[in-house]
Amino acid sequence: YLALVRRVRRQGGAWPAARTAAFVGAVVVLAVATSSVADEASRRSLAWHMTGQMAILLLVPPAIVAGRPLRLVGQALGRRVSLTPSPAVAWLAFVGIQWAVHIPAVFGFALREPVAYGLMHWLLLAAGLAFFAEAGAGRLHPLALALYVAAAMPTTDAIGLWLMLDPRVVYPHYAG
Repeated sequence: YLALVRRVRRQGGAWPAARTAAFVGAVVVLAVATSSVADEASRRSLAWHMTGQMAILLLVPPAIVAGRPLRLVGQALGRRVSLTPSPAVAWLAFVGIQWAVHIPAVFGFALREPVAYGLMHWLLLAAGLAFFAEAGAGRLHPLALALYVAAAMPTTDAIGLWLMLDPRVVYPHYAG
């Protein structure tokens, strides 16, 4: 990213410092959320685990999107680059991946297998990127955008409510 910013500026172009700060901030938050210290805390505490997941899903992607990395690549290479999925695909990925990784068997497997745990983080990041890229693309009418975002909120909240209200221990790993 920083090399591309330098390249754009050497070519006589401009790149907003705020976009660079947003992207670098996202990388820092992602590094902290996936660090060995955070990983150790999340294996001991469901609260820390969920905090890390929410950072990866809800903090990092909007900051990456604000950094406009694809626009930077396009400006540096002199061509348009776009990977934004359709609103339906982005919304389904955002909601579906959150539910899939919280299925107790999937969650338990990810806690036991480091590769699966890492994949879970990558899936959450990809889902957040797709969701927020669509939200920030400016293609949706403001009312449609409000419905797009608002419709995702209860599905995410439902996971939290399920974990808090289920009388059984949903994730035995954290019971001890």
